[in-house]
Amino acid sequence: MMVFMSTVLIILQIVIPKQYLSLWGFSLQQKEIMVDEDLPNFFSAVRLNQADEIINECDNLRDNYGFEIEDPQTLEILDHTKMPKKAIQGTPWYSILSNPEYSESFAYFGAHIDEREKLIKDGDDDVGTNCE
Repeated sequence: MMVFMSTVLIILQIVIPKQYLSLWGFSLQQKEIMVDEDLPNFFSAVRLNQADEIINECDNLRDNYGFEIEDPQTLEILDHTKMPKKAIQGTPWYSILSNPEYSESFAYFGAHIDEREKLIKDGDDDVGTNCE
């Protein structure tokens, strides 16, 4: 069945003119699409609080768990970020917890929140095991 359908598609590409195929969304062209959205460089468009959020999360993971999830050069650039002229709207990261709606749903307090250890409770009576 798969061989039959592949053969039919190949025959259709030969019989039907390319202009009609591309109108219908079928194309085998390897043409580069030029998109100019007039966007600045990512690091000059990220807001300061968003840069601080990533830096603090990475510092927390490195200090408390001994591993890094971001490239040190990226963190260095983010640490020296200036106020953007044209800022990114919304969440610039692919981290689900950087979205406020999700972090609230998961009751997650990010490392960028001051005195977050006072907010984290683990459900038992032993205060010494909070934040673990």
